[in-house]
Amino acid sequence: MLRFCDINLHKLSMHVDGLFGNNDGYGEYGLGLDKKYCEEKGLQLVSYLNGKASQTEMLRLVFNQGLDLMDKGKLDETNEDLYDFIITQVSQSKPL
Repeated sequence: MLRFCDINLHKLSMHVDGLFGNNDGYGEYGLGLDKKYCEEKGLQLVSYLNGKASQTEMLRLVFNQGLDLMDKGKLDETNEDLYDFIITQVSQSKPL
């Protein structure tokens, strides 16, 4: 999975390698792109979720409701796009 983070280039090595070079970063490579270019092309930054925020709780609730619909075989074409959106939000999110 690719994530687009708003990281200043001078701080990129810390995020790639991890703090103090202890290999707990994002991976071996980092790619710098112009923020305005990314915005114009419709790229979305990763969302950071605060575990104490009401929005995070709401996302958790609707995600679980979607899972319940799937378990009951009630996920159909009328609500599939909505649940696809929720899955995308969760997949592009990271704990704060």
